[in-house]
Amino acid sequence: MSDQEIKELLNISQVTLWRWTTKLGFPKPIPGMKGRRPYAEFMAWAKERGMV
Repeated sequence: MSDQEIKELLNISQVTLWRWTTKLGFPKPIPGMKGRRPYAEFMAWAKERGMV
């Protein structure tokens, strides 16, 4: 899932996405695929927090 799709889905900024990744354990980007994150890990993280 792309960072752009995540930002639009959750209505957050790039700064918020960066903060969540560094401080709240949001899934890190896939190595070698800039701006793409694992869909299953993203969904698990978001469901755990009641975001989706």
